[in-house]
Amino acid sequence: MSDEPRKWSRKGTLWAAIAVLVLAYPLSAGPILWYMDARFYSLYEPLFWMAEHSRIFGTAFFWYMSLWGHHFA
Repeated sequence: MSDEPRKWSRKGTLWAAIAVLVLAYPLSAGPILWYMDARFYSLYEPLFWMAEHSRIFGTAFFWYMSLWGHHFA
């Protein structure tokens, strides 16, 4: 067994970056919209669209947003 640290491949690094972005983007909506009020709503408009068109995503997303004090009709 080698004592060299394992190096990331470019493909592995790309997939790790995509995974972080896929998780960070929706999770940032709650605190950003809470802290900045609704000025950055357009940045998260795709998430609201997806929440309105997917029952599973919408339930999870609106629940998460309610944790930050956002309530949507």
